[in-house]
Amino acid sequence: TFHPGEPPNYDEPYSWSQGTPFHYFKFDYYMKEKAYKGPCGLDGASKPNYAPNGGVSRIDTGCHLSEPWSHLYDEHLAEHTEKVLRWLADNLNATKLQAANRKPFFLAAGFARPHVPWRAPTSFWNLYSENVTVPTHPGPPKNMPDIAYHYQGVYSPVNGTTYVATPSKPLSPERQRWIRRLYYSSVSFVDHLIGRVLKTLDEHGLHNDTIVVLHGDHGFQLGEHDSWHKQTNFELATRVPLIIRAPNKPGSMGKRTSTFAELLDVYPTLVDLATENSISPPSGLQGTSLARVFDNPSNTENKTAAYSQYLRCHNKDKPPYINDEDCHLVGRDDGHQHVMGYTVRTNNWRYTAWLKWDPVKEVADWGDKVAQELYNHKGDDGKDFNKFENDNVANNPENAKVVTKLFKRLQQTFQP
Repeated sequence: TFHPGEPPNYDEPYSWSQGTPFHYFKFDYYMKEKAYKGPCGLDGASKPNYAPNGGVSRIDTGCHLSEPWSHLYDEHLAEHTEKVLRWLADNLNATKLQAANRKPFFLAAGFARPHVPWRAPTSFWNLYSENVTVPTHPGPPKNMPDIAYHYQGVYSPVNGTTYVATPSKPLSPERQRWIRRLYYSSVSFVDHLIGRVLKTLDEHGLHNDTIVVLHGDHGFQLGEHDSWHKQTNFELATRVPLIIRAPNKPGSMGKRTSTFAELLDVYPTLVDLATENSISPPSGLQGTSLARVFDNPSNTENKTAAYSQYLRCHNKDKPPYINDEDCHLVGRDDGHQHVMGYTVRTNNWRYTAWLKWDPVKEVADWGDKVAQELYNHKGDDGKDFNKFENDNVANNPENAKVVTKLFKRLQQTFQP
């Protein structure tokens, strides 16, 4: 649920009830269990060298495992979550209790996969052919500014060889297929485990009055536009899966909506759905409740845009910015140049402005634009990951008004 080690002590005791036998599930998914004998142990003993043009860490790899599922964090988490649900059904929300005595609950289950390292049972690896498809556009977008690109790749768990894509040299098709197959198998593995949790919810009579939310914390690039992992402002890095089942809104079940949504919206949405609008969310929230959309899934006016931002840290003061660094690896005042990328997605466009960033004051200089991007999304229904963001048209004269309008939207949203 939280990033390992942040916040301290998993925000105990502030975020979690202390009067129950269950607390935060602590299991380090970076840890190599002693029983595990195969490659891909990821204990840090054979940490590969950082690639010259980007970071490849000890977890940027994967393997399929013909070993007990008990060697995997997500299996432990699924078992733990099922155990908690059974306890909740028997003690807090039991059908044998009178309605007035049944207590509401909030339960969070933070599955790790498909985050790297991609470790999943061999049975899920075997679901996919060795000839999985590769991206239609293996190169970066046309006219893409250097600052938009993040050098990233993987390494082999067998021999430690590092593979990093560059704007002029994508990974080989064979390496791309290996990565994609690992990713897909990890997705299928966690999908199976989530299904188990939901089955337990059903079997214990909790499904008819429990709202279920499934979402990821970031998107992922699998070679589209020569990009890998998450560290960009492109569509596939910023878009996340979001599924909400609200049993008190039966007309919404099984429906898909095209309205914009952000993770900031999850909390106010849950407040409205769980209380049926009887309690107002706290003031000052940046998110917008999506509750209205459950009454009318075709509603696309609830929100008209979605925003994201991503920081760049590099060691040059002028283009090309080809030596990108992960910002958590550099200091605020060690001479690295910091550039913040702000992006807005509307129905027809994605616009990104890269601005000089003061890492000490944590503010952008809205008068110092390093670069900008504009991608046409007209006709995008979200199903084709290869069709869009292949040509940066920000500097085309006919798009000048669009650029000006969207830059102002970014200012209105992000500028203090």
